[in-house]
Parts: sequence; C-alpha cells; structure tokens
Amino acid sequence: MDDAEKRPQINALNRQKIVRLRKKIERFEPLSQSAAHITTGFDAIDTYLTAHVSGGGLALGGVHEIIAARTGDMAAALGFAHHLASRFRGAQTALLYGQTHAGVRDTGQPYAPALMSRDDLIYLDGVSLPELMWAGEEALSCDAIGCIILASTEEAPNFTFSRRLSMTARSVDRPLIMALGASAAGTASAAASRWQVQAIANNGWQLTLTRLRSSYRQTPPTQGWQVFAAAPQSDADGGAKTPEIVAEPRQLATN
Repeated sequence: MDDAEKRPQINALNRQKIVRLRKKIERFEPLSQSAAHITTGFDAIDTYLTAHVSGGGLALGGVHEIIAARTGDMAAALGFAHHLASRFRGAQTALLYGQTHAGVRDTGQPYAPALMSRDDLIYLDGVSLPELMWAGEEALSCDAIGCIILASTEEAPNFTFSRRLSMTARSVDRPLIMALGASAAGTASAAASRWQVQAIANNGWQLTLTRLRSSYRQTPPTQGWQVFAAAPQSDADGGAKTPEIVAEPRQLATN
C-alpha cells in the first residue's frame, strides 16, 4: 500500500484521536449552564454559523477575541467588539468596558451616548493589563453585567489568563470580549472564538474567523466576510436593542 492509499486511513485515525482527546479535556473543564448562542446580525456570517457550527452561533458563555489586522485597524476591532456586545447583552443589564493605559492613549475614551444609555455603561479608565484581567474575572460573576469588553492595544493576556477567563465565562454563561492589537494574532489562547478585523471602505469591516472552539462541519472560509454595520437601533430607554438568543443547539458531528 503506497502513501496515497494510507493517507485516508491515517486521517481517520487522527480524527478519532482528536475526538477522544476532546472528551478527556471536557471532563476537566466547566460545562456551560445552557446552550445559549447568539448570531452576529450579518447574514453571510450567520448563514455559515447556523449551517455548520454547533449551536448555530457564538456561545454566550465564553471569551471572544477581536484582533486588529494592522495597527491602524484597532478602531475597527473596537467597533466590531461593541457590535457583538450589543448582540450579547441582555435586557436591563450593564456593559463593563475597560481599557489599559495604552488603550486609552491609542484609541481614546468611549463616547457613551453613541453606545447605550449612560446608566448602562461601567467604564474602567486606563489600568494595567493584570488589573484589567482581574476586573473582568470579577465582573463575570455579577448578574447585573450582561457583557464585558476588555481592550488592550499593546499586549495580550497570556494563556493562563485566557484560560481562567474562559473557564469562568463558561461556568456562569456570561460573555467576555477581548479587543486586542495586531501583535496578539500569534498568541496562544483558550478563547471560544477569535476574529481578525480590518477596516475597509464605506465604513465596512473585513472579518476573518481564525479560531472557533465549537464543533463544526466545515471550516470558516479563509477569505472571511466583508460586512457593513448598520446604524444602531435604540429602545425607549436609549439603549441598544438586544436580539433574541439562539437557544437550541444543533447536533453536529465533531470535526
């Protein structure tokens, strides 16, 4: 039997090994308390998620990383992070948004009225990365907070921090979004998803899903998606409307 004939058998064995390893790892990690997922609000991306990804969307309980493709794309990364936060955040809950010292220096402070009602925003102004990670981990256990965004332009949390946040988020079913600079692209992470964002003409984003923890039938397209953000809709209290969560997972084979 030559190499070409052996390759399918080797690939099948490797897939079986991966499945067994994932089952072993799951025994040591907290399981999500629900099967809640959200969609992104962009038809092309949601078509892929609903057709090929377990749960049909992005897990509510997990860490989601948004990374700037280049140094100048940090504003686009923050824009997409806030877009996802508006999808994740439940009614009558607050958004915790924190930035490192360098993050404030590089991108400035948020303009609260453009995001949501001022009463719904908790802002951490210019802290160190360890302090930011600590605040995010503590906030995950607070029921009054619906979503957390932590922004750092100069460095990314190490794998230990990433794993701690990921395990906590999964155990309490609360989302945490990390908006990171371009240097974070090659770092190790335990995030449920990792997106690379590049600004394009006409206020658009080039989005590439580079990491996905959920089981999927088909890998995300390497070319990504070009999307254009619509003007935000507001409710009577001045906050962003939150769409319904996709709560029923689809049973898909593990790749």
